[in-house]
Amino acid sequence: MTYNSKNITRTGFTIVELLVVIVVIGILAAVITVAYNGVTKNASVALVKDSVKKAHSLLMAANVETETYGSTFPSTVKVSNDIGLALTTVTDPKTFCINATHIKYNDIAWHSSPQDGVKEGLCTGSVITGSIVGTYNTNAGGSSTPSAPTTSIGTAVGDGGGFTVTTNENWKSIVLKWDAVPSASKYEIQTRTSSTDTWMIRRISNGEDGWGTQFASTAGYEGISGQIPSSTTSLTWTGQIPNAAGQTYEYRIRPYTGSTPSGAWFTALLSAPSNTNLPAVTSFTATPNANWNNLTLALVSKYGCSSRTGI
Repeated sequence: MTYNSKNITRTGFTIVELLVVIVVIGILAAVITVAYNGVTKNASVALVKDSVKKAHSLLMAANVETETYGSTFPSTVKVSNDIGLALTTVTDPKTFCINATHIKYNDIAWHSSPQDGVKEGLCTGSVITGSIVGTYNTNAGGSSTPSAPTTSIGTAVGDGGGFTVTTNENWKSIVLKWDAVPSASKYEIQTRTSSTDTWMIRRISNGEDGWGTQFASTAGYEGISGQIPSSTTSLTWTGQIPNAAGQTYEYRIRPYTGSTPSGAWFTALLSAPSNTNLPAVTSFTATPNANWNNLTLALVSKYGCSSRTGI
């Protein structure tokens, strides 16, 4: 028996045909994924905007009589799992500013205030950590790290958490304050004398003592770090203060949940006074009393007034 090869019919696909099909499927999958992600993100933006609108209305309704706003939301403010709301610091108690973020998207960041309404971007003030409702994205705004802290003379305002470092008039002590974190079991504070120095660990004690050893890394000091109780939101130090011209000390704090530290530090930078950055005196007077038996010296600078009376 003989076979005629011309009568044999080939079935199946060639390798080239299979590759073409795979490429087409890949292109379609990519298009569908992009479209789906776009729809999902747009839905997330709408949810963030809706959440901050509702929070705005509820906050105003809760304070309609006093027209003053504290550092927390009313209990009626609720958000979905992926949304985070936070009040921020403002100079006028009769106003407020609300940040709204999405935990899955760093570039979704909106705010609301009586002045701006609902607007894209974040408030200019620092986040009040104790006000947070939901899951707040600390990287929101398109940055992987918080904004740079303010370096100042006398009072240094940190990059979040209500963290401030303030000196007294004699530059002999400093007071560190921060907002309470509801979920915190304790806090950890560190300091260093320059941006190139290693961090020094601070234990609970006020005053001069309570210092740990300097470490080049954060490993190996679990026994002495993170020992500040959750009930403490202020410490007074009489050490680790910049006092030479040109010095800038760094201070940072983070909360713990159980034995696990937060991944984010809040940092403040404090500079020492010098002839170039001391506040200028705008006026100075010496006034005797009616009997000319004592004298009052008074000066005014951009930071306020002070006076002293003596014989």
